[in-house]
Amino acid sequence: MSNATAFRTFSTRDAKMRFGELLDEALGQPVGITKHDRLTAYLVSKRDFESMLANIEALQDQLWLAKAELARRVLWGPSGSRRSWGI
Repeated sequence: MSNATAFRTFSTRDAKMRFGELLDEALGQPVGITKHDRLTAYLVSKRDFESMLANIEALQDQLWLAKAELARRVLWGPSGSRRSWGI
């Protein structure tokens, strides 16, 4: 989620008083919660949260694969033959 994304915010006081409305709004898009006019939290739907977790897992997998490929290249070189370390 980028900072440029416009979303609705609720103060902590309004969030307490209008919790049902806050939940309904969060089903459609993330909702910001402010305290003393500072954004302090987000409320997201279960669907959005699970999607974010899946994206994080996919990115972690991609990072692991990239690190493994880098290690392979360091050990074996781009030609695929084992490097001699001169030891």
